[in-house]
Amino acid sequence: DDGLHGDGVQNDGIYANDFLETSMAGTYVFTFNANGVSTLGESFTRQSEQVAVISDHPANDSYLNPTIIPGTPYQGSQSVVNATIEAGEPIDVCNAYDMRSVWYRFIAPKTGVYNVNVFGSDYSMDISIFQEVDALTSTPIICGGLDSQVEQTSELAFNTIGGESYLIGFSTDYEGTLLFAL
Repeated sequence: DDGLHGDGVQNDGIYANDFLETSMAGTYVFTFNANGVSTLGESFTRQSEQVAVISDHPANDSYLNPTIIPGTPYQGSQSVVNATIEAGEPIDVCNAYDMRSVWYRFIAPKTGVYNVNVFGSDYSMDISIFQEVDALTSTPIICGGLDSQVEQTSELAFNTIGGESYLIGFSTDYEGTLLFAL
């Protein structure tokens, strides 16, 4: 209860700690033991177990869990190593045969044209943009295969309607680092 490890302020009765030894994917079981004396002077012992699953997939590997783009301009960077294609992902002519994807959600603040640029990424990719109808349904808007090493061919423009939600999928057959701007 030192106030330094996500436990609020010092001596507030809330205990926490950071556990950073989770670089390997897997299931971790944490056992917590507490011994003390109650306000009535009686000794007590408490034990609790918590299970945490650490994945080696990117958090936004699933289109159902896209990273939220909070506004524009936006710049993103992430590894696509261990990204996969899940059953039910939105498919279009650009990403139909790719092996890896990561997903982002963008709610257009206003009607207009937005540009997605992947210049500087260390692999070329396909970008697919879908307008979300609901959590499980989306309509393809535009897609394209982009060469991330040539600035003139690393950008894709798309039209939006203010207040509408769009899924942006980056897909590829390669492992590497995605750099993009919106």
